[in-house]
Amino acid sequence: MIFHWKFRLVLAVAGMTAGFLSPAVAVSQETSDKGSPKIVFPEPTFDFGEVDAGKAVTHEFTVYNKGDSLLKVSDVSPACGCTVAKDWNRELSPGESGKIAVKLDTGSFSGPIQKRITVKSNDPQRPSVALKIKGSIWRPVNLSPSSVYFRVEDRQQSPGSRTVRIENNMDEPLQLSAPKVEGELCRAKLETIKAGQLYKLHIEPLTPFDCYAKENRVRIKTSSDRVPEIRVKAVVIVKNALVLLPRQIDWPAKSAAKHTSVVTIINKGDGKRKLSNPTTNIPGVNLRMKQVEPGKLYRLFVEFPADFEVPESGRGEVSVETDTSDCPLIEIPVLHEAD
Repeated sequence: MIFHWKFRLVLAVAGMTAGFLSPAVAVSQETSDKGSPKIVFPEPTFDFGEVDAGKAVTHEFTVYNKGDSLLKVSDVSPACGCTVAKDWNRELSPGESGKIAVKLDTGSFSGPIQKRITVKSNDPQRPSVALKIKGSIWRPVNLSPSSVYFRVEDRQQSPGSRTVRIENNMDEPLQLSAPKVEGELCRAKLETIKAGQLYKLHIEPLTPFDCYAKENRVRIKTSSDRVPEIRVKAVVIVKNALVLLPRQIDWPAKSAAKHTSVVTIINKGDGKRKLSNPTTNIPGVNLRMKQVEPGKLYRLFVEFPADFEVPESGRGEVSVETDTSDCPLIEIPVLHEAD
């Protein structure tokens, strides 16, 4: 009797367990039948080889949905502003393929580069996939670096010089003229390492420095039609001084509508500075200044009228007065971005 009682108890427990498990098994079976999307890139890396600097590189990555349900590509995010996702198929049915188009701007690069693009989708196994575009950028003339920065704490003390290496990658020799500096921010000297092939440009800022970050261009004429002029930007940034964002104002494109450029002026020093009386030597331009935080943060609005014509000189200036003797005037150049 005891044996039969135990046997019936085991059967009862087994039946109860099966009853509890049945719904779970059914749910699991239903999920399996529904399936899921699966994102696949046959070639996740594109090597464009070697291109001339400034030439745009475009490519279309092929993407497949190898899963059993609808694939939704929610986002395509390049890692830097030099790469742009132009368009892509946002939904792919099972077995369907699509394209993700990207464009790379090579203007600011030299030598080997590699850029990453992140693709996000509803694939549960691979919600984020990294694509790569790589290659080498060739320049007729290499500048290393293409800009020099000087960070100083004492406005009376020079931080020393910086050197720019100028290397000719062309077959024909490259002759360079003496460097010319726009403004009085620095002086420049050209050193010949190997005539026609390799040079060094030495740039040294001149003291005393202004109370705000300032930049100049160093220009060098060349003997090459491909690169008629070499331009190097020199920037001096003074600690605890005024910061201008941006440091220069670009001429607006001609338009039937008005155009407003905004310069933010930040006082990084310990004390407060009062800014006032903005003026300009550009006819027809209106200036407004707003104090956002007393003595610390200002915004300067430079309003260009409709159908504005850039002066023949191609250059202008906006000035702002301050209440401190060490920095009585802020001068902001107005010029073409490429200048």
